[in-house]
Amino acid sequence: MAVKRADVWKITRKEPKKYHLILLSDVLLTTTETALKSGTYKLHRWVELKDVATGVTDITPEQIAAQAQALAAHNLNPSYAFFITSSEKSFEVVCEGEGVSSAVAADEKRAWMDAIRDGIAECRDEDDEWAAEAAAAVWTPNASACQLCERKFSYKMRRHHCRACGRNVCAGCSKHRRERKLTTGRTNSGTRILLFRCVDRCPLTRRCFSSLQVMRWEVPRRSRRRL
Repeated sequence: MAVKRADVWKITRKEPKKYHLILLSDVLLTTTETALKSGTYKLHRWVELKDVATGVTDITPEQIAAQAQALAAHNLNPSYAFFITSSEKSFEVVCEGEGVSSAVAADEKRAWMDAIRDGIAECRDEDDEWAAEAAAAVWTPNASACQLCERKFSYKMRRHHCRACGRNVCAGCSKHRRERKLTTGRTNSGTRILLFRCVDRCPLTRRCFSSLQVMRWEVPRRSRRRL
């Protein structure tokens, strides 16, 4: 039985999209309603609450100011947003929609954050603390230029996202890779090791370089899965 469920707006690389969040006793599901049959949903992501990287954080005033203009174009207010983190994918959601008042949106945001935190507390041992360094970065919406060297993206200059800080970067600024173990709880098949793109040196955050083990791409691409 669902502990809580509601429609929210998920901030994606291109534009906000409406998703249906379903919080169960041990997992959080992100879904979209199917067009074939009313009341049925397609599963997009499965977030294990017991994972030490799973957490929920509020949006900061600086982030609100940075996103205000972009979200205003979609009639969304970043004040009603928060972040959901996990080891495989972290993302931002906004508890606001058409016909929803600001008071209701603020209450809904608090209710969602409290419900997820309560679920995490029930699933984890008392000694397990939230491991922020194990959480995947929230991707920055697509930009027109590299956020490090400021070169414009084009057909030849492809856009990438640093998996450590989530910023838009070009291939020249992200030649390193970092190994991460991901728990595949949905299939109960243990863990898998993947290689993630990481920037060489990020002047905006130390997390990309100083606190991560990075390595050059020295193995055949077909021998490791690349994200």
